[in-house]
Amino acid sequence: MSARIGIIVGVIAVALAAVAFLFFAPTMTASVGPSVSASPSTSDSASASASPVRVTGLAPVAFGGPEHRNGHPMVYLTYDDGPDPGSTDLVLNELKTLNVPATFFVLGMFMQTPQEQQLIKDEYAQGHSVSVHGFTHGDMLKWRRITVVKELNTMTSLIPQLTGATPTCFRPPYGSYGKAVLVEAKRKNLRIQLWSIDTEDWQLPGVDKMMQTISSQLVPGSVILMHDGRGHGRIASEVTRRTVALAKSRGYEFGQLCPMTKPGETASPVPTPTSTGVPSGLTRPGAVS
Repeated sequence: MSARIGIIVGVIAVALAAVAFLFFAPTMTASVGPSVSASPSTSDSASASASPVRVTGLAPVAFGGPEHRNGHPMVYLTYDDGPDPGSTDLVLNELKTLNVPATFFVLGMFMQTPQEQQLIKDEYAQGHSVSVHGFTHGDMLKWRRITVVKELNTMTSLIPQLTGATPTCFRPPYGSYGKAVLVEAKRKNLRIQLWSIDTEDWQLPGVDKMMQTISSQLVPGSVILMHDGRGHGRIASEVTRRTVALAKSRGYEFGQLCPMTKPGETASPVPTPTSTGVPSGLTRPGAVS
């Protein structure tokens, strides 16, 4: 008798486990890690939950950009963590003087005051791309999917409000991402755009050291990572000036890495990565932004 009871109890336990798995599995697979306390809160769109709409495939990941245009080798300037009044201005002024385009990967938490918002408008008005870095600067690899959704919803709403155009690129903070980020970026028609040359300006190595890094690693399709936020504008503007002179002396041209789209326009084709996601001659970045 006791044996029969044991068998019945075992069957019931297995059945309950199966039901629990079927009920909770979508939630578990949608998460890439524990939740964090920091999340966007200034946009109504941030309250939207993860959409059940199916997405085919994942967002593409690129470390470099198109290597050539009209027979000329290309290089791309990118700046993270702005806007930062008194810092971003210096970079914008240098780019305007040099007449070269760039991409700014911006943080929503620094797009709240009229002065910060004006910098975003200035970036776009001067012909640069305003792309998504995040609302906060958290490690999205450790976040639940719903938190990733809130951040991307907020940023893909906030940037068009200020520029009238839609971003096409997303650079996760620290270059850190998992499947949830790839799925949600795809849903927002964003490609993951990382970098191939890390100046490590956040470690304050000095302008000469940063230029040695750029000079030794510069190849067609290079994407150079610098920061305009957190007070790095003075260094970034100086490195920008010297980088443009160096690259042009080697026959390079500067391109727009992440062209934005206006209502009714079709997004530009996404650069085709190699099998490793890194253009030839480039290596996966070892540092993070």
